[in-house]
Amino acid sequence: MVELPAVIATHLTETIKKHAHEILTRQNVKSLIDNLKEQGGAVIDELIPAMMSVGDVHRVLQNLLRERISIRDLLLILETLAGVASRSKNIDVQTEYVRNVLAPQICEIYKNDDGVIPVITLDPNLEAKLEGAIQESDGIFRFSLSPADANRILEATGVQIEVTKQAGEYPILICSPTVRPQLKRLTEANFPELAVLSYNEIVPGIEIRSMGMITTE
Repeated sequence: MVELPAVIATHLTETIKKHAHEILTRQNVKSLIDNLKEQGGAVIDELIPAMMSVGDVHRVLQNLLRERISIRDLLLILETLAGVASRSKNIDVQTEYVRNVLAPQICEIYKNDDGVIPVITLDPNLEAKLEGAIQESDGIFRFSLSPADANRILEATGVQIEVTKQAGEYPILICSPTVRPQLKRLTEANFPELAVLSYNEIVPGIEIRSMGMITTE
């Protein structure tokens, strides 16, 4: 067997991680669930198809992979969905509940060598404005913002990302769980490298350190 050079192997791994949400098919998800039936049959029978279809689970898993969250603990993910699916059919809401349960894993991804997560915060006034601007369309929550307001937010975000990078840290934005998914959608085209976490995803014992604040005032 020919071994790939380390640089190529690393690049290939990163490429797969970046596009994992596109690579994962509905058939893949069905196979993964079928393989779990011996271990977690009761949960699976409760969840599928009574509360969620395989397609719905597929969409939740794609949401996680799109933000580089591992779906390795699929049984825990399905158990969480079984608990929330009866209360909300919205895929975004279901995804956020799963992210909360996977918080220890998320913190492990983003903490630095000192065990600290350096973050960019939101001006409380801006965060309140964004919470008031959330609207749902076709089952997806988005911000209803004027182009001018959106551009101001993106410009201010870009400034803080550069400050964070110059300090040698990975850019991570933290905000309330109410606006987290919408803020990721707003910023991902301009700043795909920006991780967006919610305060609910910070587990006890993990320190966060502010690197700057996004404000449009």
